[in-house]
Amino acid sequence: MYRVTFSRPGAALPYEIAYWRGAGFHALAELVPLGGTLEVLPGNLSGSGHLTLNRVPDRGGQRLRPGDWVRVYLGDAAAAVYLGEVASAPWEEGQGDVQLTPLKDRVAKAAWRGDLAPDGKTVLPFRAKFRPYLQGVLARAVLPPGVTVGEIPEVNATLQALTLFEQVGDTLAAALPALSGGTWGVNAAAQVKVHQLTDALTHRFTREVSDRPAAKVGDYANCVRFEYARPDATRAFFELRLPLEIALFGEAWAEETLPASVTTTQTNPYAGTLQGVQLTLGTTQAPGWTTPQYLNQPATSPVWAGKLADGVNTSLAWGTARQLRQLGEEAVTVLVSSGITTPYITRPLPGLALETVKGGVVSSVYVSPNDDRYPGWVALASNSGTFTLRYTAASVTAFRNATGRLPEGFDIRFSGENVQVELTAAPTADPVRTVRLTAPVALVPGTASYPRYAPTITPLTVQPGASMTFPISYQWRSGDTVNTNAAVTGVTAVLNTTPATMQPLTRLVDDPDTGRRRWALPADFQLSGLQLAGDPAQIGWIGINLTDEAGLAAYAYGLLRWRTDVVRSWVGRYPDLRPLEVSGMARFDTPQGDTDLQVTRGVYDLTSLRSSIEAGTPQALDDAEALGNAFLSVERTLRKPGGTNG
Repeated sequence: MYRVTFSRPGAALPYEIAYWRGAGFHALAELVPLGGTLEVLPGNLSGSGHLTLNRVPDRGGQRLRPGDWVRVYLGDAAAAVYLGEVASAPWEEGQGDVQLTPLKDRVAKAAWRGDLAPDGKTVLPFRAKFRPYLQGVLARAVLPPGVTVGEIPEVNATLQALTLFEQVGDTLAAALPALSGGTWGVNAAAQVKVHQLTDALTHRFTREVSDRPAAKVGDYANCVRFEYARPDATRAFFELRLPLEIALFGEAWAEETLPASVTTTQTNPYAGTLQGVQLTLGTTQAPGWTTPQYLNQPATSPVWAGKLADGVNTSLAWGTARQLRQLGEEAVTVLVSSGITTPYITRPLPGLALETVKGGVVSSVYVSPNDDRYPGWVALASNSGTFTLRYTAASVTAFRNATGRLPEGFDIRFSGENVQVELTAAPTADPVRTVRLTAPVALVPGTASYPRYAPTITPLTVQPGASMTFPISYQWRSGDTVNTNAAVTGVTAVLNTTPATMQPLTRLVDDPDTGRRRWALPADFQLSGLQLAGDPAQIGWIGINLTDEAGLAAYAYGLLRWRTDVVRSWVGRYPDLRPLEVSGMARFDTPQGDTDLQVTRGVYDLTSLRSSIEAGTPQALDDAEALGNAFLSVERTLRKPGGTNG
């Protein structure tokens, strides 16, 4: 059983319903559907159709007219399987046919308008990712009453329109190439829907319930060549050959193009990975000395909001905070600018003795008892001029023999402020790299009553420039680009050679949409990293745009996939009227094994009360194994006023 409803466009309730209950089960004046066919397209989008009725629908003063909505329901289901619009005027009396067209035809003619600047003349660009872009377009359009916006898939393509007036159909036609193989239309729920091809298996048919006409040879090709835009916007050609086919038939070329709305096929293979970032640190207290520091940052991921220098450790360790690596690193040279000063040090560990060196004369040092005012500190003999304080070699040797390690150094303070010291420090992040630095002294907080002055060690500072090492060395092509914020003043490629070779990148025009700086590689190279000029504390994420060769190959393979195979168009039949899933793949068993074909159409035959699925040679799909890779990183589609592509 099925039923057909007739309503005014967008009306909540029908003005008449026709039921098919079987021959001989209808009242004399009842409106009865006598048959017809309904077409459903991939995505369960309603297509064209026609119905045969025993009379013109006419009830309650409402008579069938062009533009009315016709819905078809199977059994007692609450959801319709088809929605169409009456395309013909009704006949006068008796039996007649109703021609139906999809609501897509009417929606396609709806218009949407762009925004104007405050001057009332300048058209503002409308730019968004694929899904919000189309949602925004449909929201701006005046759709037929009752038609709403349905499912639109997420696609990593950014679309931009610069138009004051355009029809929805033109907009969708220009946008859909970013969803290769995608279609759009209106489903039975009166929803505008964008359908993405899928390889999900939705139907199975045996030989007994399917029609399988002989396959035909199509427009055969085993090589393809097409032009594409490199990341730096220069034009290039990509070619793919199928060697096994060429060995049999020789080369047969197809010259194709990427869809007009796709301007670039780019990828960032480093997104989501950590890059090794090498920074250089220095200190003004030891001019000319630098030390590297290594960080791991997700610097090439667009979602990263940090800076290259985030997490850098700028602290220096000395004295008791640092264990000696060799004798002499503890030595402190005191430069007294005037007068006499009394040094105070932290009490040495048991067994350690100190000595001073002044004018080449070595003298032992008496360590007094603890200073009652500052527990843990002990006073040494007052001194003047320049002298060096250090452990004795004999006591350090004895300490190492007893403990198996070298001791820590000692902290030092002074009773006066006219002092500078030379001491050995090392970065906390890399204790091996020592530096001999010169530091002034400053009053220790809380010691004003009995002043004590301690060396002031300034933290390390990050020097300009950074090196970034990729976790995997990829082959880059001429025209591949790097984009950065304005803090970067130069980019150099580190080539994967021994020894490493440097190749400066060429600066391009800044990105007009984001204002980010763009840098291009001048030739093909395999890169192991990048060197960036600028302040690492201000350098944010580093955009990488490589020619998506895997995507281009997938796209080329998708083009040749059906050109090297015979073209099939088979039909699978069901013995009754049942809701059809018109999407995915239909599987047909053959003596040579199963054959999977793309579902291309569903048909409800209301005359024979049967339903069927038509399927053909598969198209390449938007997934990792086919066309999708070519579009996963579409950066921008620019559309000019009036709906033209550019």
